[in-house]
Amino acid sequence: MSKLDELMILIPTRSRRDPNGLDELLVRGAIVHRCVGRSDIAHARCLLAESALRAAVAVAGKRRWVLWLDDDHEVAASTVVEHLELLVEVREELGQPVALAGRYVKRGCPDEFAAIKLGPDLEAVGYRMPEVYSGLGAYMVGVDSLQEARSRVPLIPQPDGSSFGALFATGGIQNERGQWVWAGEDFYHCALLGTAGTPTYLAPRSVAYGHWVEARQQYVYPSETTVLPDSDPREAPHVLD
Repeated sequence: MSKLDELMILIPTRSRRDPNGLDELLVRGAIVHRCVGRSDIAHARCLLAESALRAAVAVAGKRRWVLWLDDDHEVAASTVVEHLELLVEVREELGQPVALAGRYVKRGCPDEFAAIKLGPDLEAVGYRMPEVYSGLGAYMVGVDSLQEARSRVPLIPQPDGSSFGALFATGGIQNERGQWVWAGEDFYHCALLGTAGTPTYLAPRSVAYGHWVEARQQYVYPSETTVLPDSDPREAPHVLD
């Protein structure tokens, strides 16, 4: 069985394009769920998560993992395989669910990772990995974590009689210092997963994805000097090794 036969790739896309490199992931056994053309990214992600959870039930749990992948990213299949293998290894070593954010830069500030550091690094499977809130451009998590988080949120009814879990929202969240802050749907989701027992860690350097940066007219990958901002802007950012 392919290593990606258990993987669902979730792509919220307004542009109707696919991430660069997606075809090879499909050849290797991954399947794709798309939500096309919705202007509210939080709503799109809620619908995609619901679709993935239904699909996992339909195939009796054989699709165990989810990769959120934005349409303006570039990826090698070998990177996704490594990403998945690391997620499984870290979970097994820790004996608990975790989410693993792939490394990619901010579109508007490509000298920084699309994440913020929360606290002490995790030592697992031979790596040091910071705990973070991360963007969801290249973010891997278990279906079991999504199911647990969904059990803790309101269900939103739809006109056809179905409903979806409010797993994503833009709004106020309580950060790791107990302060209330305004967060986008990505950090909101990381915080929700954390309260449901699934912390998010930033993957090692080799798990890197390209992000299209309009100002440079190319896909940009993290470098050795890419920094990880602190959640407290008064503190210095971290250069990751």
